[in-house]
Amino acid sequence: MSAGRLELKVGLFVTVLLGLAAIMSIKFNETGFGLRKTYSLKLRTQNAGSIIPDSSVMMSGVKIGYVDKIDLQGDKGNVYIEVRLYPEYRDQVCHGSVFRIKSSGFLGDQYIAVQPSVTLGDPIKSGEIYECEEPFDVEQIVRKVDGLVAKIGGAAESIDSLIIKLDKGVLSDDSVTDIKVTIAQFREATDKANRVFGAVDKMLAANQPSINQSITNFSSFTKSLDTSAKGLKQIIITNAPTIQTAVEKIGTFTVKLEKTTDELQATLANNRTNITFIVENMALATDSIRGITDSAQTILKEIESGKGLAGGLIKNEEMRVQFQMMLTNMNSTAVHLSNLTSNLNKRGLFYKPKPETLIIPNRSVRPK
Repeated sequence: MSAGRLELKVGLFVTVLLGLAAIMSIKFNETGFGLRKTYSLKLRTQNAGSIIPDSSVMMSGVKIGYVDKIDLQGDKGNVYIEVRLYPEYRDQVCHGSVFRIKSSGFLGDQYIAVQPSVTLGDPIKSGEIYECEEPFDVEQIVRKVDGLVAKIGGAAESIDSLIIKLDKGVLSDDSVTDIKVTIAQFREATDKANRVFGAVDKMLAANQPSINQSITNFSSFTKSLDTSAKGLKQIIITNAPTIQTAVEKIGTFTVKLEKTTDELQATLANNRTNITFIVENMALATDSIRGITDSAQTILKEIESGKGLAGGLIKNEEMRVQFQMMLTNMNSTAVHLSNLTSNLNKRGLFYKPKPETLIIPNRSVRPK
């Protein structure tokens, strides 16, 4: 074999290998060297974490694109991550999907995960700006844990001081003695309660027939009540027209009552001045009656205490007897004056009565 043919074969072999290598690189490269069709989407977040260009965009474990570039703009410190998504997944990446930055493992490389929406909305258009959640910040969590540990340490110190106070105060010898006494009293109370429960059990056992009879009677009563309720229901059904008429009359009466109430309110509104004057007079009269009542109570108290003529007549027996004698004498005097006045009216002032004639009865003759 000549040297020229050998060189040609080696050159062809190397060319084929380089072509296969290029094809494999393009096939397994993250971005496809820009030869694969994609559409762009901007994600806005407060912190991009350790996301770098060519990081993967994953949905449910499937790569649907990659990060093209990261830009920090002066829009309140927001970071804009431009991603390139494959068009065959356009229908799955729709409004309602959640973009968040995740890590592969605990400290692995970060990527952008897309959580699909429960209800598929409209697909996200190319060039549209969409929100992205920040990554899990381990350092921030560690700082929070440090603060929590400090708080726990302070709480532990507070608990230690509380235990010391309890040991010195609540758990002193006197307190322990009081606790022992309380426990003994509680034990005694529980013993009494047990005895009471035992007596109740015995009473229930002794009166079991009576209790059963009472339950039977109550059951009979409920059955009778049920029968009465059914009868009442039947009566209501039978007299439904009458009840309907009564209800209608009640409704009519209610309407009339509302009308009367309105008229009464109008009358009160029109005569408010007169009503106010009457109420004020009634208030004055009430005050006067209250004053009279107070005076009467004062007089009754004085009479009950024996003060004054009326009190003396009620409380003093001697005065009461003298007053009765005086009334008797006045009554007799009034009778005599009445007779005298009657005689003067009949006979005059200078009337002189005739002398009385003695009538001698005839003697009776005794028969011989």
